[in-house]
Amino acid sequence: MPLVIKKVVATSPTDLRQLFGALAEEVSRDFSGVGALLLLAVDEDGGKATIVGTAGLRRLSDGCAEIRRFIVSLQHQRQGIGKILFGKLLYEAVLAGYGKVRTQIPETAVKLHQFYAEAGFREIPPYDPAMKMPCRAYELTLDPQRLTSGGGTTDGP
Repeated sequence: MPLVIKKVVATSPTDLRQLFGALAEEVSRDFSGVGALLLLAVDEDGGKATIVGTAGLRRLSDGCAEIRRFIVSLQHQRQGIGKILFGKLLYEAVLAGYGKVRTQIPETAVKLHQFYAEAGFREIPPYDPAMKMPCRAYELTLDPQRLTSGGGTTDGP
């Protein structure tokens, strides 16, 4: 599968409607601010481009971004796509000047909890009161030196 990671910076509902259909407005709100970006993992096999994963950043405060919409389609999971997207996302976060990234995910997303723990994130108190379901939050301090050599963390598990 020829996989390409594409960076989307200007994200208006019009630009995203063809990619996300009914979710275009919500996705646009997530990624339309300063310091926001969306990465698309695109399978270009057979001349047809299919989005198989997404990962995005949105600015929370100076030096801190939130990971949003980190998703890999079910049929493309366990192929390393998530790790590729995640590595590129952390790299882009460092380039954008962020020193930390956070995420908040539902309690029921067991695979994601394991993924973030293995990636070196530490659990923090939930920070987004708008989340209407029980959730857990994680934070990672970025280390630009280790990131370029394949690492990216200073916090341990």
